[in-house]
Amino acid sequence: ITEYTVTIPNVTGGTVEADITSARSYTNITLTVTCDTYYNLDTIYVNDGAVDLRNNGNGTYSFQIPEGNVTVSVAFNYQGPITYSNENGVEQTLAVGDYSVITGGMLVNGSSGPYVPNGERNFSSGTYVVNKNTIIGPSTISGDVNIILCNGATLDIYTYGNGNGYTLEGNYSLNIYAQSGSTGTLHTHPS
Repeated sequence: ITEYTVTIPNVTGGTVEADITSARSYTNITLTVTCDTYYNLDTIYVNDGAVDLRNNGNGTYSFQIPEGNVTVSVAFNYQGPITYSNENGVEQTLAVGDYSVITGGMLVNGSSGPYVPNGERNFSSGTYVVNKNTIIGPSTISGDVNIILCNGATLDIYTYGNGNGYTLEGNYSLNIYAQSGSTGTLHTHPS
């Protein structure tokens, strides 16, 4: 009788533990998710979504092991204080609740191209943080907007048709700041 393995890579922001790490096909497996302080669960998949995963609602997820090994993919989203360098190079810290996290589509392993969410994104006055690789469509700035690119994060902005990546409405400003490591990246992609 063949047993298949459950592989869970280590990631920043929390842990995922399986109650069984090796089993025969059609065995029920329960995953327990524990988030570190200031993190929440962003995504969790088994075999890149090819295996149905049920959210049990109590920090646990379950699935039946298929006829083959499985890999659990998980990502945690940081939602704590953010430190960045302002336009004068002076380090600033934003408290929890003083910013919004920019969310959007993400590249999927093995896909022929990026997933781009439909429609435009509207940014009103405020501070927004990009803390993971994020893809958005054309965006309208309708207020003074600050975007902070966290270390290691990438913001990809795609256009549709003949559209622009960003449209500034009125006499507003768009400021893009980096964290002290300056490893955040901004890309624009014309259609």
